Parts: sequence; C-alpha cells; structure tokens
Amino acid sequence: RKDGRPLWLLESAALVEDEAGGPPWIEGTCVDITERKAMEEELQRAKNLETVGMIAGGVAHEVRNPLFAITTIVTALQRKLADHPEFGEYVRHIVDQTGRLNALMTDLLTLGKPVEETAFVPVALQEVLRRCFELARKSAPGECPCTLELPEEPLDVMGKADQLVQVFLNLMQNAVSFTQPGGQVRVRAWREGARAIVTVSDEGPGIAEALLPRLFQPFQTGRKGGTGLGLAIVRKIVHAHHGLVEAVNNDPPPGSTFTVTLPLHGGA
Repeated sequence: RKDGRPLWLLESAALVEDEAGGPPWIEGTCVDITERKAMEEELQRAKNLETVGMIAGGVAHEVRNPLFAITTIVTALQRKLADHPEFGEYVRHIVDQTGRLNALMTDLLTLGKPVEETAFVPVALQEVLRRCFELARKSAPGECPCTLELPEEPLDVMGKADQLVQVFLNLMQNAVSFTQPGGQVRVRAWREGARAIVTVSDEGPGIAEALLPRLFQPFQTGRKGGTGLGLAIVRKIVHAHHGLVEAVNNDPPPGSTFTVTLPLHGGA
C-alpha cells in the first residue's frame, strides 16, 4: 500500500489439464482480505481486552471503597488544618494523589464494564463531533489552530451518544495536548459506502514505532503521568459499536492520525 501498511491476499491455484493434449497450466485467483484480517485481529484484541477489563474492574471495585474512606478523611483533615499552613503542602499532596487514584479507578471500572448494545439508538455523529471539537478547542493553546470538516449529508450511527463523546473527546484532547506550538489539529468526517470515517490528525512528535502495535492495549502510554487506559477504553467502545480504530504516523511528518470507522445506521 502507498501508506506502507501490509496488504493481505488470499491466493488459490489449481492445475488445469489441456483436453487437447497440450501442456497443463495453472489457474489461480487472488483476493484482497486485508479488511477481514484487520477485523479478525481486532476481535482477538477485543477478547483479550475484555478479560483484562473484567479483572481490572474487579480490582477497582475492591480498591474504591477504602479509597473513598481515605478521601473523606483527608478532606476533613484539610479543613481541620486550615490554620496550620506548615501541614498544608502535605495534605494537598495527599488530596492530589487520591484524586489521581480515583480517576484511575474510574477508568478501570469503565474498562471492565460491558457495553449494552440493547441501549443503542440512532446518533447524529456530526453533533457528537461538534460537541467534542468545541470542548477540545477550549483546552487548546492559542497558537494551536483546530479545524473541523463535516459533510452536509447526515452521518447517523447506532450507538450511545455519551460513549461516542468519550471516544472522540479523548482523541481530540490527545491531539491538542501533543501538538507542538504552531502546529494544527484537524478533524475530518465523511461517508464511505455504508460506513462513516472520522480522522483526528495532530502535528505532534508522532508515536514511537515500538509503541504503535500495542498502542490500544491497557497501560500503554506515551504521555508522562498518563494511566495508559484512555485508548484502551476508546478501542473497547468503538469495537462495541461494530467499528474499527487505527493509528498511524503521518507521512510526511510531523504528527499522527487516528481513524475511526463506524457502520452507518441503515447502511448504504
């Protein structure tokens, strides 16, 4: 492929005898099964992620109860020590760290919670993207221009709007945070047959080649201080919506592009 990704082909061949007595020859066919292979790999990753999510969700549930007690006590302690500034820095540090742990437990519970497809309804994808774009743009530095390109025709998908917001807000906020000063974040959506395609491109440092194959696995991150669960949750939600999410480094650099493919409601 022009983008450097491998092309999977299924080849079959058979020896054909010449009825007139001439030399035999070989007839064969070659079928592009790249998309099928991608879906098979995605399904296997989803099964692995489901197992990890169940374990992580169980751990998070057990940890969250004592963590809630610690948070409550520390909050009360912070009020009690308001007149003792010499202890304030220590208490603030405890509050910050328990806050990080609470956020981690929330992500773990989300990872372990199954997505109920029975609750899916038609969702206007353009509205989801506009909402996420506005939220992400507000967090962008002034020197980071953001653009949103949407088609005039509707892009309706079956799903849960709040979960799709979680997917695209995560991708857009990541793009904003990684983009270098003076760089650009570009969000595009279009229809391709019976599918909606959404790309989120940034002009950051790109993704380390060693990280790309496991980017969507839990606890993998290229960001200092990150939990490494955001993209794992993105993949889980997208897969539950019968979609596909991929990431590649831009060619030419700089930056990377995340592509989400979702089936349209009603098909072609």
